[in-house]
Amino acid sequence: MDEITELQKQIGAYGKTRDIYVQYKKLPKNKQAEFYEEHRSDIAIHEAAKKYFDSLHLQKLPTIKELKQEYAVLSAENKKLYPEQKSARKEMIDLLTAKNNVERFLEIKIEQPDRGEKREESR
Repeated sequence: MDEITELQKQIGAYGKTRDIYVQYKKLPKNKQAEFYEEHRSDIAIHEAAKKYFDSLHLQKLPTIKELKQEYAVLSAENKKLYPEQKSARKEMIDLLTAKNNVERFLEIKIEQPDRGEKREESR
């Protein structure tokens, strides 16, 4: 779900900055530097979005509508699995608590004989 949210954000940024980037690329090389300075942030945002898409190896960008539908499906599945996740989390916490209790108990048991031996030596 986080990936879909990030992809939607990048597609939005890409769409908003596309016109400026196209203008930038159409300019002759000698005028690009000046245009770049005026629109540095938009061009950087556009290039970052392109790098993000390249990192995902996307041939074609999905539409926002498709992403929203996929997000809705995942959200519904997440809601359906939540009770199971909640009980598994509670069981994990119970097991970790028991583990910590056993470790503390065993540590006390190990330390007690050492203390007893030291008392006998000091006598």
